Amino acid sequence: MTVRFVVLKAGVARIQDAGRRGFAHLGVPRAGAADQFAYRAALALAGHTRPAPAIEITATDFACTATHDLFVAVTGAPCTVCIDDDPVPMWAPVHLRAGRTLTIRRIRQGLHVYVGVSGWLDTPRPLGSAAWDEVMGWGMRLQPGSKLALHPSASSSEPAVRFPADAVPRYGTPWTVRVCPGPDTGRLGDLWDRFLHATYRVDSRSNAIGKRLLGPRLENRGPSEVLSRGAAVGAVEWLPSGLPLVLLRNRGVTAGYPILGVVASVDLDAVSQARPMDALLWQPVTVSDARHAYRDRWARLPAALRCTP
Repeated sequence: MTVRFVVLKAGVARIQDAGRRGFAHLGVPRAGAADQFAYRAALALAGHTRPAPAIEITATDFACTATHDLFVAVTGAPCTVCIDDDPVPMWAPVHLRAGRTLTIRRIRQGLHVYVGVSGWLDTPRPLGSAAWDEVMGWGMRLQPGSKLALHPSASSSEPAVRFPADAVPRYGTPWTVRVCPGPDTGRLGDLWDRFLHATYRVDSRSNAIGKRLLGPRLENRGPSEVLSRGAAVGAVEWLPSGLPLVLLRNRGVTAGYPILGVVASVDLDAVSQARPMDALLWQPVTVSDARHAYRDRWARLPAALRCTP
């Protein structure tokens, strides 16, 4: 049986998943959900045990309905969630009955909200992934009137997973971001120390490729460019303008500007959620401590919600 999932209102809404693995050597970025923690939580709360397509809504209102009963879960930045006119909670499974309308309004303190659904959204999967990639032209952007085929879950019972209240991330400015020294830290003089003590705000020109930052223009007393080489998601490039750029999941896989630091994986979701003019505060961390923080974050969750590096 195929269920139709019908979009009634969509500003900026896309189908996303965990991203494309194994193609960086071909120049294909990982892409995928901007906030991986919220994305995976939405899926698990909707009854999934492995990554699957979900809906990512960015900063705008959204509404949808389905032709059959199903369960949904809404996670990510705080927002107002209703079924018809009845408020429903975030970070919990919710029963969406056939013909009723799920609405998401007033996204605040962050950019991205995720809707996980019980069942498999049948969408195109270039290179095995439904992830949106604007540069490559892959993925699906939702519009009012979009109809998605949904293969329903074999179980009609409410998903049993519950999300611990104390594990819901803190959203909103200022965002504290842990950052490790990068491959060029030692070549850039005292830039690392000056950077750590500076506050930067998110530039409105940011996108899924990188967060441009506004703040003090710090002189780089080292090389202004380096030979192009692989660049990790979260790399903090130092631009000739004297300002940093944090590379996100849609970044090109190589870069030619010096990399001052790398945002710890545990805080990549926070950087992706930061809105224009939100403040970022830096906290230095070792690679070992960053790895432990990432593992600890997931270890506190029920097994169905866990993710390992």
